[in-house]
Amino acid sequence: MLERLIPSDGTGPGAKEANVLRYVDGSLAGDLNMFRAPYAAALPAIDAYATAKFGAAFTALAPAQQDAVLTDMQKNQATGFNPTSAAVFAMIRTHAVQGMFGDPAHGGNVNFVGWQLVRFPGPRLVIPARDQRLDVVPKEHLSSTYSYSLFKNTARRS
Repeated sequence: MLERLIPSDGTGPGAKEANVLRYVDGSLAGDLNMFRAPYAAALPAIDAYATAKFGAAFTALAPAQQDAVLTDMQKNQATGFNPTSAAVFAMIRTHAVQGMFGDPAHGGNVNFVGWQLVRFPGPRLVIPARDQRLDVVPKEHLSSTYSYSLFKNTARRS
């Protein structure tokens, strides 16, 4: 599902290369543990809907069929979800985006692929005036926020 939401394509890497699944899995065991029950309910509901619509569980479907299931969920047209398919879709999409573009210290965005995709130069404690100009592409300084001594003891380890 994560790879269908953020696919690898000609524009760059996706959820697979960023290891978004590791982020979601690790987060559900840690900071996002309040979402474990919603995921535990959502995954069988997704498979049930996919089976009702296409005759197979989500992972057995062709990519176009997977996209159709996700589109139905996003439009709140998929049935059998609690609270709604749109809410489940939003939860999964939110966690996919966090894993793709969040600080790598949390388990996703491996090798800064998400930041490179959107040309985020990396966190800075000080941004010089030159780098704030619209016609300047700041020099890359890709490192985790937790590499700064100010944040060293606050990182969640994956």
